[in-house]
Amino acid sequence: GELPESESLRTFEAAFRPAVLPLRVELRPREPQLVPAFPGSAIHGALGRALWKTVCAFPRRRECMGCPLLNRCAYPALFATSAPAADSLEQLGIRDQAPRPMVLAPEAGWTLPSRHPRPVEAGAEIPFRLTLIGRAIDDLALVVVALRQMAAGGIGRPLNPGAPGEGGRRRYADLQLARSAAEKGGGMGFR
Repeated sequence: GELPESESLRTFEAAFRPAVLPLRVELRPREPQLVPAFPGSAIHGALGRALWKTVCAFPRRRECMGCPLLNRCAYPALFATSAPAADSLEQLGIRDQAPRPMVLAPEAGWTLPSRHPRPVEAGAEIPFRLTLIGRAIDDLALVVVALRQMAAGGIGRPLNPGAPGEGGRRRYADLQLARSAAEKGGGMGFR
């Protein structure tokens, strides 16, 4: 038999969805900041908080486990991916958390062995890679909204914390998002 129109459209879209979507993200601070020596952890934490604030329907909950929307929410799918109980997974060392379908990595040279924060001037580029894998690509729009919120909050500490921002609110960084150099095609600018 034939598939219903909506089902055949989903099948068609799935056939042409890329398996991996590598992106290059650039944060540009609007004011001087101290960026942590290990920016990957700071980016992961700031993006996780921003995504949770963006998508969580029950923000008073302390954890995702037990949430009625657990299997339909982008936050646990990207940041707290549960692994199904299986002996074959336990043999691989995977007990409760599955590998994440979103990978974050700072560009080379951004992790400092000194463990001291790095001062970054206003307008300087803080680049990192974000790769979405499989179904996580469907959450790209939510990830972009969370990236914008993360940029607004910054990943470092301002060097001049008392200075007010535009209209009394601070906006710590601007965001630029583009497909990685390995991918052909234009960039996507988000300001």
